[in-house]
Parts: sequence; structure tokens; C-alpha cells
Amino acid sequence: RNVVARFPSLEKAVECYNSPAYQPALAHAKGASTRDLMVVEEIE
Repeated sequence: RNVVARFPSLEKAVECYNSPAYQPALAHAKGASTRDLMVVEEIE
């Protein structure tokens, strides 16, 4: 399964990943799945 999320900037993506609101979901995913996280800059 692939998930693509779009953020206005790299800084906003990192902010979201580290946010207190995301931490419970991240903790669950770390124990329940194998994940690869990749950040790709948009090409215009």
C-alpha cells in the first residue's frame, strides 16, 4: 500500500510528522507495520 501526502514545504511535512497530534498514530504504526518514509520534492 502506498500513501502520498502533499505539504506546502519540507518544513511543514517535518512539523506534521513531529506534531503531538500525530504521535499516537505513529506509535501504533511502528508496532503494526513495516514502513518506509520518503520525502520527494515536487518537480514542476
